[in-house]
Amino acid sequence: MFIIIIKTSLHSGDQVATFKELLDIDTGCRIKSWSIDLDDGDKVLRVVAMFDISATLLFKLRLSGIECAMMGMFAGAILYP
Repeated sequence: MFIIIIKTSLHSGDQVATFKELLDIDTGCRIKSWSIDLDDGDKVLRVVAMFDISATLLFKLRLSGIECAMMGMFAGAILYP
């Protein structure tokens, strides 16, 4: 599993909904979960994925006109209770 953390310029629920549609089209089967913290100053997108899809996420965000920057990625097993 990979946890991918991306700083974004997302600022509204409408932008999040548009981005969700882009995620669902191509990467849905590889994403276990994702969230966006619009209250955080960095508008952090956090994705838990089966594979490293960080380049795809950055490409899709930029294609949608959303500024973004990789903040970090963590790889390894994630244990669920």
